[in-house]
Amino acid sequence: LQDFLPEIIISDVEMPEMDGFVFCKTVKSDHKWKNIPVVICSSLSEPEDIIHGIEAGADGYVTKPYDETYIMYRINSVLNNPRKEAE
Repeated sequence: LQDFLPEIIISDVEMPEMDGFVFCKTVKSDHKWKNIPVVICSSLSEPEDIIHGIEAGADGYVTKPYDETYIMYRINSVLNNPRKEAE
């Protein structure tokens, strides 16, 4: 993110150096990145996992295995209906 600001970030939860919840919190807590939508895509599908993702600041949460049509719908939805952040 230091070199490139994407329009959207799709992140797994289970990653080698930092889990996706911490990554999402990091993105959303930085003023340069906080408006980049983050969609978590994970095999963790319990309600508490999804709630944890949303509480971490995720703009969407998709469980694996996912349907390609559904994930594209979520991506389009997030990009076309961004959350309004309090300034």
